[in-house]
Amino acid sequence: LAFASTCQLEDQFDRPIAGYINFCPFSLESEYTDDYLYSLAKHEVLHTLGFSNGLYPWWRDENGDPRTPRDSFGRPRDNNSFTIISNTTIKEITYNDWSTRSGPVQHSVTLLVTPKIVEEGRRHFNCSTLEGVEIENQGGPGTMRSHWEERMFENEGMTGFISRHGVFSRLTFALLEDSGWYQVDYSNADQLVWGRNSGCGLAAGSCG
Repeated sequence: LAFASTCQLEDQFDRPIAGYINFCPFSLESEYTDDYLYSLAKHEVLHTLGFSNGLYPWWRDENGDPRTPRDSFGRPRDNNSFTIISNTTIKEITYNDWSTRSGPVQHSVTLLVTPKIVEEGRRHFNCSTLEGVEIENQGGPGTMRSHWEERMFENEGMTGFISRHGVFSRLTFALLEDSGWYQVDYSNADQLVWGRNSGCGLAAGSCG
């Protein structure tokens, strides 16, 4: 339906200052409501503002310092063309007892583990031991790691599939705050019902 990216970061704190959004007109069916298209536009704007795997290495902490170490040129370090993101921002963990219909399997998930995201994740799920909040581990390069995990957040506006009744929750606001680039007003966040108070079964496992 659409895609977006950041084209320019400002030179002092790396905040995105220019980006683009492309809407694919032949994919936009006439049955889509104005509210849905508005949600789609917000979704893409949020990618340009910070919710993107390509921007995580540039995030800064609450003191304005880079969350990911930089090289002598002030850029995040890379390894064979793959940018290294600090494990204080993103972390992969592996479960050895992931429940499936065929029995337990080994399964890896990717988590955002910055402070406000963890705080809001724990609050939403009512899971005080939550280590981080899961992001999407499927799809192409424009989807994987640049959205909340659909299984856990269903109609949150920043999952990889935009719901006709999408909401932009406190969790997405927390992500913007943890980028180090924005002050957010949580009173403007929508209420996300999916998964609320479900405990650690859904938040840190395969089911509730």
